[in-house]
Amino acid sequence: HDIKPDIDFINFLLKRRILRRNYKEADEVFEMIQQNRLTPNIRTFGSLAYKVHNLHNLKEFINNMKNFGIDLNMRIASTLY
Repeated sequence: HDIKPDIDFINFLLKRRILRRNYKEADEVFEMIQQNRLTPNIRTFGSLAYKVHNLHNLKEFINNMKNFGIDLNMRIASTLY
């Protein structure tokens, strides 16, 4: 069967990995998004914001958002600490 990946389903997987604090697998899911030439959206970065726990992660997170043309909004900013 030719099943095409869907960003909403992959975002669901990403969020589940992050809620379980399995950040390595969350990174793999983010790589899967890129490998399948899907475009991360605001929900993708809303989930990824939960795994930002240090300055290095914050810089990487903001750079990824910029690379995909997504602006930081108040909801995502409030998740970062």
